Amino acid sequence: MATINVRQTPDHVALKVSGDFTFSISRDFRDAYKAHPANSRFVVDLSQTDYMDSSSLGMLLQLREYTGKDNNKVSIVGASGQTAEVLKVAQFDSLFKIAPKA
Repeated sequence: MATINVRQTPDHVALKVSGDFTFSISRDFRDAYKAHPANSRFVVDLSQTDYMDSSSLGMLLQLREYTGKDNNKVSIVGASGQTAEVLKVAQFDSLFKIAPKA
């Protein structure tokens, strides 16, 4: 079962997705970021994510919209293997800052 771990630091809110990033955690993901102001900086850590599907892409886009579509407000880190490939094919590097490590 997938989980979302939320950690707040002085400069950002870290959302760490462990397991499969699919529709089954959409409510938890939304609740996790909406618990913080929209002007927060968010870092989505995918280093423990085994799989992501098209609904996870939609969830990331919803987070981006929540922050006012500011490319500097949401970063994605730690994606590798299949998750990195999904982000690349979807051309999310044009919408988000994407880094290999958390």
